[in-house]
Amino acid sequence: MSLFTQMIQLQMQILLMLSIGFFLRKQKIVTPEIRKGLSTLLINVVLPCTVIISFMNDSVVNSDLLMTCFIAVIISAIIQTVSIIASKFLFQKYEKTDANVLSYGMIVSNSAFIGIPIIQSIYGSEAVMFTSVFQIPIIVTMWTIGLALFKPIDHRHALKSVIKNPSVVAVMIGFVIMLTGIKFPLFITKTISSIASCTTAISMFVVGSILAEIEWNNLFEKKVLLYCAIRLIIYPFLVFIALTFLNVPTLIKAIAVIMTGMPAGSTTAILAEQYGCDAKIAAKLILVSTVLSVITIPILCLGL
Repeated sequence: MSLFTQMIQLQMQILLMLSIGFFLRKQKIVTPEIRKGLSTLLINVVLPCTVIISFMNDSVVNSDLLMTCFIAVIISAIIQTVSIIASKFLFQKYEKTDANVLSYGMIVSNSAFIGIPIIQSIYGSEAVMFTSVFQIPIIVTMWTIGLALFKPIDHRHALKSVIKNPSVVAVMIGFVIMLTGIKFPLFITKTISSIASCTTAISMFVVGSILAEIEWNNLFEKKVLLYCAIRLIIYPFLVFIALTFLNVPTLIKAIAVIMTGMPAGSTTAILAEQYGCDAKIAAKLILVSTVLSVITIPILCLGL
C-alpha cells in the first residue's frame, strides 16, 4: 500500500471515529461526566501503556539509539522555546484574554491525543518511543509557562505535576525496561499491548464529543484562521526546512514536523473556561484546527 493510500485510509478512520464521538455526544450517550472519565482513563492508563509498549520493541540499545532520543528532546525543547517567544509577538495586538488563549494554543497542541496515534499508525512502535521522548519538553512547558498564561503558578507544584505526569512516568519506566532488557511474562506484555491499542479510538471519541459542543456561529474569525495557518502550515513547514538543512535523521524530522502540525489541545478550552479567558475562542481554535488538520496532516506526511 502506498503512503498516500495509507494516509487517506488513516484520515478516513480518524474522521469516522471523530464522527462517532460527535454522534455519541449528540445522543447524550457520552455525557460531560463520561467524557471526563474517558479523558482521565486515556491520560492515566491508555497513553502510558502506549508509551511503555513502544520501549518493549526489542530495539538494540546502543549509542545511536540514545543519541536519537537525545536529539528528539533537544529539537522538541528548541521548538517549544521558539513557540513561547513567537507567540508573544504574533498575538500581541489582541486583548490579553484572547492573546493568552492563542499563545497557549501555540505552545500546547493536541500532540498526545492525535499525534501519538498517527505516528504509531504510520511509523510503528519504535517511532512512538521517540515521540514519547519528544513529548517531555511539551509536558514541561504545558505545566509551567502554559499554565502561567491563565493563572499564577507555584513552581514547586508545577515541578511535581511534571514529575508525576503519567506520560513522563511511562517514559522513565520504558527506559528502565529498554536499558535492563527486562522480559515480562507474555500475558503482561499482551495486556499492555491490548490497552495501548485503544489509544486512537478513545482519543478520537473524546475529541469528537468536544467538537459536538462547540457553537458554529461566527466560527471562522480572522484570529482563528491566523492561528490555524501558523499552527498547521507555516510552523511545521519552517521546522521541516530547518531540520532538512541540519540533516536531522529522517524519522526524527518526520516526528518533529507532524507533532508541530497538530491542532490546538483540548486543555486550551478547559483552562480558558476555568480561569476567566475567552473559552469560546478556545473552543473555536480546537474545532477549526482539528477539522483543518484532517487535510493538513496528510499533506505534511506525504511531504516527508
